[in-house]
Amino acid sequence: MFPSGEPARRRVLLVRPVAGHESDLEERLGRSAGAHAVMLAVRDESDLGFESATRAAHRMSEGGTHTNVVLTYADGPNRKAEQVAQALARAARDGLSFDTVVVADSDVAPSPADLDALVGALERGAKAAYVPVSEAPPSPGTKIGDRANVAVLSASPHAFPLLAGMDGALFVGKLCAIDRAALEAVGGFEGLTHLLGEDVELERRLRANGHDVVPVPRAAVATRSGRDLGDAVARFTRWLGVVRAQRPHLLPTYLFVFASFLPTLSACLLIGSRGADAAAYGAFLVGAVLFARLAVAFEGRRIAGLPRGLGVALVDVVLADAVLLSALFRAATSREVDWRGQVLRVTSSGVARMGEGPLRRGVVP
Repeated sequence: MFPSGEPARRRVLLVRPVAGHESDLEERLGRSAGAHAVMLAVRDESDLGFESATRAAHRMSEGGTHTNVVLTYADGPNRKAEQVAQALARAARDGLSFDTVVVADSDVAPSPADLDALVGALERGAKAAYVPVSEAPPSPGTKIGDRANVAVLSASPHAFPLLAGMDGALFVGKLCAIDRAALEAVGGFEGLTHLLGEDVELERRLRANGHDVVPVPRAAVATRSGRDLGDAVARFTRWLGVVRAQRPHLLPTYLFVFASFLPTLSACLLIGSRGADAAAYGAFLVGAVLFARLAVAFEGRRIAGLPRGLGVALVDVVLADAVLLSALFRAATSREVDWRGQVLRVTSSGVARMGEGPLRRGVVP
């Protein structure tokens, strides 16, 4: 059981699914953020993140936080959902008392303020809440894939702090809290292991049961680095694969809203090539579109706490559109995606692992 004397607030179990080694992984996993208990879910001892998880758990335990490393042996198509399910099952077997499940991806370092905001949203009546996550600025010498992730997730219309205000049905599972009773009533994470977008389906099930799912007005930061440009494209191909399978009506918005600058610029240049009058009109359109897109980049960077400037904003605009357009083409032409060492086929009925080979340990695109 949890120690007595805690404030009369919701009791939080923090679950951290781990798959492979990442830069600064131990430091991120070692943050309890004020949770009553922490479960670090790792597939097995051969996972390259196991040692970091073990050291982080030891440090938190010494600090008085009930912490376990849970070996999940997850081998299903959605290992994250399966790992979270196994961690919750372990917590139930251990007799831990909690009414709130917080899930934080391994590349996010949740703060006590993040957990306070999530718990506050549930105390006000929501059954699930999430903190929109931006990408931390890449340090000098990091790979272009890290820069591309910043461009998309911190300085484009796809930046989750901005997207949360546009999409009322959005629920991003990178850093989220769910009421335990509501979660169990919709089948728990055990019922989500056949889908790649477990957060999308969880949001749908909760709303179908009449529950509110809300964002909190703050932004957390993901800090993992070391990704190539191809890794960034593959990441958003997975996301768009989920959109195609589970929310297909939203797929065209990526061309007309989220990655519209380069196509619109091409159309404006085509208009401007039709003569002197058309050139003036085309130049005006280019200026208007560019101004609007730069405003999005500046605002996204402001919310994420990143430095702003015309040069970096222009890079954001071009790089974000290029990555999202590439991902959109891949998602529209193939249902296969790569996720942490697995090749998966995504359909409306679920996700299946392709091939019969063993999982590649420690591969983190």
